[in-house]
Amino acid sequence: GKEEAPEYEIEKIVAHRDSEEDREYKIRWKGYKSKDDTWTHEDDLTNALETVEKYLDQVKTKEAKSPKAKRKSK
Repeated sequence: GKEEAPEYEIEKIVAHRDSEEDREYKIRWKGYKSKDDTWTHEDDLTNALETVEKYLDQVKTKEAKSPKAKRKSK
């Protein structure tokens, strides 16, 4: 039979970036180094929604605390 692709385990999300219609998250994989981080489309993370929510909470908290809450322009 066909081999199932292993489900890699996400250690944490380290960053995100928005394009016009969607958002990608930079994933740190369990057991891998930062050089192995990959940008993953949010639609591919439906089985990691808790991780995504946790990350977004942290980002919100950070932004709320930081005095420079102005959005960086690209």
